Amino acid sequence: FYVEPKAQIVRKGDYRDCIGHVIAASSSHAETEAILHRAVGVLGWFIAPFPIVNKQNQCAAPHLPDS
Repeated sequence: FYVEPKAQIVRKGDYRDCIGHVIAASSSHAETEAILHRAVGVLGWFIAPFPIVNKQNQCAAPHLPDS
């Protein structure tokens, strides 16, 4: 992710969501693993629901793209 610290990353819950990747390279397997563990460890995950504004606009299934 190329975002500022404390930036919100908002999921849409449909086909627009992306999967993030953490990539590391080193001369040894052990060092690469340590780099990956450090990188993943600094990510903070917090999931909070958005407030419901109008229940009539909600749907049970996510929207799919038009074919």
